[in-house]
Amino acid sequence: MKRFVVCCLAVCLLLSGCASLFDGNYVSTMPHEEQNDLQGNVNAQVDEYEELLAALIAMAERGSRNGIIYIPNYDQDQIGADMEKAAKIALFRSPIAAYAVEEITWELGTNSGQRAVAVSITYFHERSEILKIRRVSNTEEAIEMLYRELEDSSSGVVMYLEDYSKVDYVQLVEQYAFHNPQMVMEVPQVIANVYPKTGSSRVVELKFNYQNTREDLRLFKSQVLPVYTSFQYQVADNTPDQEKFSQLYSLLMVRGFGEYTIETSITPAYSLLWHGTGDSKAFATLYAAICRLLKLECQVIVGTREGEPWYWNLVKIGDGYYHLDLLQSYVQGAFHLMTDGDMSGYVWNYSAYPPTPEEMPSQIQETEPKETEPTGTQPTEAQPK
Repeated sequence: MKRFVVCCLAVCLLLSGCASLFDGNYVSTMPHEEQNDLQGNVNAQVDEYEELLAALIAMAERGSRNGIIYIPNYDQDQIGADMEKAAKIALFRSPIAAYAVEEITWELGTNSGQRAVAVSITYFHERSEILKIRRVSNTEEAIEMLYRELEDSSSGVVMYLEDYSKVDYVQLVEQYAFHNPQMVMEVPQVIANVYPKTGSSRVVELKFNYQNTREDLRLFKSQVLPVYTSFQYQVADNTPDQEKFSQLYSLLMVRGFGEYTIETSITPAYSLLWHGTGDSKAFATLYAAICRLLKLECQVIVGTREGEPWYWNLVKIGDGYYHLDLLQSYVQGAFHLMTDGDMSGYVWNYSAYPPTPEEMPSQIQETEPKETEPTGTQPTEAQPK
């Protein structure tokens, strides 16, 4: 937007707190602001359009609110049209400007006897937020950063991707939490925005909304991880795989709670390990994570049981795969493996998982759970919602 403001000295004297950026006939009146590096203000000299555009982008990426661009050699008849164009193109050429800038306004005049443009920029985000944007080379690095922020229960992250490719970040968050329940205490609601809509380089803004506070989530994690890692020290390395799976079942299912409460929690790993509360998804995902800790092959199957959403495990023993429904084993009072033919009432995508043997081998037997002492003590603060 171009605005010419003609002011006389008397008017300027009446404007308390305002100062002129120019000393010629055309002046700008705006609240006084020190123009120094602490506020990111940029002064530059340009001779042609690309330099003019680069100067505007530099201002936007530093979070500058005001700046003077000197144009002593610029085509006087062209500068107005070029400023109009550059003020718009900057929001598409620069991903940071597209993310942060609300509006770029400008005025023509003179400063110290030189022709110049006074630029003013308003922002959607504070300069401190702009300077905190994380720079990553590609999507792979962006995903790694996303995982670190999730593990830290942060409120989100803003990343500048030099080589952008489209990614479903909402799905990535859900998948990472699904496979790493010991690291992500609560799956946040995710809001993902990309700036601009096109271009090889873009800014990705991710916002995470939790029901628990960050302090509580960090406390939950500090209580879960020691219990999680302790499982690997309670199963002997030279134990056959079937016995390892059975022992892990016993360690997880018999932790001194008396009885489990079967219900869904927004903090599945914490609620399961510390309060004996969880649903089939919490049991299956945590059991799979513990198995991976011991380098045992264990998958989580997503399907239904008796028409209701249900989760259970598929474990590998020797050359064969077997179904393990932890909650049903708990109800039956014994570690119980099943083949596909035993899965009456269960429905899942059969093609997505390895088939089991047609019959249960004789060496695969039910195992009574062993009584074990719970690891750790019950928490006395920061209860999950």
